[in-house]
Amino acid sequence: MDDHYARPTLTEAGTSPRSRLIQETARFWSSLADFDRFLTVSFSQEIHDAHGFRNPANLMKFVKRRLRSAGYDGAYVIVLHDNDGTRYFHPHILLVDGGTGSYEKVKRAFFAYGDVSHVGNGPIESFGAFTYCATRLIETEDRDPLNSADCFDMRVERSLPPRRRRRRRRRGTGRGRRPAGDHG
Repeated sequence: MDDHYARPTLTEAGTSPRSRLIQETARFWSSLADFDRFLTVSFSQEIHDAHGFRNPANLMKFVKRRLRSAGYDGAYVIVLHDNDGTRYFHPHILLVDGGTGSYEKVKRAFFAYGDVSHVGNGPIESFGAFTYCATRLIETEDRDPLNSADCFDMRVERSLPPRRRRRRRRRGTGRGRRPAGDHG
């Protein structure tokens, strides 16, 4: 066998700039929060057409509404992806459950609209979920740079609880302002 035409191994060739970008994005997301659940939702063509999901901005609004309706207020990463440029977008979502059961509530919120039974859904057991989402985002940016901004959103901190109202201090005896020099 002629070694002249042998393909270099990954260690010999190094990683491509695209692979490095995917890995850096995935590492960044994994460092932001304790993401422990992954969810992919697929929709039928009828649901896509009825809700205008061929426009990624419409689908992003829908996904955020479903998260709110499920009572989810934790960190998330949402990547919208269409298979092979079909414009039938579906979300890939990284969530923080932390044993609270919020993942199941989110899953139920999407159940009426789409298929939530994908193989990878559930606990994040490896770095692969982050890499998968990052890869889908980069693919979408490469294929459709004009709409790629609508295909990504993230929130990394929980919404803050309402501020406690401070007790009002007494403002005086209620006699109103007195003219200058009238102190009696």
